[in-house]
Amino acid sequence: MLSIEKCRTILMQENYELDNDEIKLLREFLYQIASYQIKCEINNDSEKIIN
Repeated sequence: MLSIEKCRTILMQENYELDNDEIKLLREFLYQIASYQIKCEINNDSEKIIN
């Protein structure tokens, strides 16, 4: 998991200024989306193997 400071650095490159709590929420949200995407891709790959 990326540190808050690394997240802040990335966000500042696009001129986003968030406090630590907002960064934590955003980071958690993005990790949830990434986890969901990985699960979907695994399911799609499994279906391709079966068919």
